[in-house]
Parts: sequence; C-alpha cells; structure tokens
Amino acid sequence: MKFARVQVSLRQEQNSPIHTALADTEASDTVRVRYGGFNEDGPRTYVCSVTGENGVLETRLEATEGILEHEIIHRRPGYALFYVVSALHEYELWLQRLFTQESLTMIPPVDLRTDRRFVFRIIGRSDDLQRAVGDAGERLPLDVERVGDYNQPDERVTASLTNRQIDAVEAALETGYYASPRESTTEDVASVLGCAPSTAAEHLRKAEAALVRTVFESDMFE
Repeated sequence: MKFARVQVSLRQEQNSPIHTALADTEASDTVRVRYGGFNEDGPRTYVCSVTGENGVLETRLEATEGILEHEIIHRRPGYALFYVVSALHEYELWLQRLFTQESLTMIPPVDLRTDRRFVFRIIGRSDDLQRAVGDAGERLPLDVERVGDYNQPDERVTASLTNRQIDAVEAALETGYYASPRESTTEDVASVLGCAPSTAAEHLRKAEAALVRTVFESDMFE
C-alpha cells in the first residue's frame, strides 16, 4: 500500500462551515479534525482539536452559517476539544467520495489551516492514488507533500511535522543531538541541513512541541 499527504487550497465559497469559522483568524494555529462522521444525507459530526486561542474559535463557530451545534469537550490554556455538528458541504463531500473510491481510504487527522488550506492523508494502491490526485488537481490547487510506502506507526508519529521538521529531526538523530550525553549541537544539525543554527534550532523546537502534542493529545479518549 502507498501513502500520500496532500495539501489542498480552497476559495472562500469552497470552504466547509468548520473551515469558514477558522479562516482569516490568527487566534488559532490549527484545527485538527480527529474524528468525523461520513453521513452523505444530512448533518455531519466531528471531534476537533484546536491549538491557540480557542475562545475566539468558539465565538466564530457560534456566528458561522452551517454550524448547527458545538460543545467544548475539554479545555486547557492553548488547547481545546470541540464536538461540532455541521451542515453537509458540497466540496467536502466531493473530496470524500474522490479519495475513498476503489482501494483508497482517508486516515485522520485532517488539518484545517487559517489560510484556507487543509492537509489530509490517504492510503491505497499506487494507481488509485495517482488517479484521484490527478482528478482533484484539475479542479483545485493541490500539492502532494509526501508520498511513499505506508507505515502506520511512522505516519502516526510524523503526521504533524512538516518535511523540513522531519529533516531536522533526522539530522539531529544522525549527529547524536539526542544522544545521552549529547554528542552534537544545533550548529552540527544546521551544517547537515544547510541553514543557520537559529533556523535549525527553531525547526527542532517546533518538531519537539508537535511530537509531544501528538503523543499526549491523541490519546485523550483512551
């Protein structure tokens, strides 16, 4: 089986109600749809995690057309879990059908960004993946961020990282940055990456924060 991480950009009228509530606000970094219903005949239900100022998103959800119901399941500073009931949306349904045909399946989470982009992950046979990506690319700006053989444990851990953050962590491991005692510095990591030490340090800091959130927040219901 093959795996792909795909980024899609939407125009305002193509946004789902949840994405509309998030778009054009800097209060929340990312809304991550962790669980979602696939009802094709009526309202859809979601469990979404929010990093950032979640009170602003709560206000936006209340004011956004198409959000039928929402409830905060869990909240702490800088993080919240929302249960959301949303009206069915044309483009969301089209993408779901496209990327669940033949051997394909979409795997959570789906990341909704404030700049009207969202990132999702799919697995399936190579020919089915290529066909679906090609069909979607004819209608929407689309970028395949990552592709390869599917490895569930690896993707579960790295799904929240950018490609550059993955490169930084791999360089840190190779140079002994995470050894005990530490065998390298951010300067060594930067040399491998071909960037400034401050940039390497920032990549590592953001990667570490994302990995910690993935480990502890993904098990919220277990």
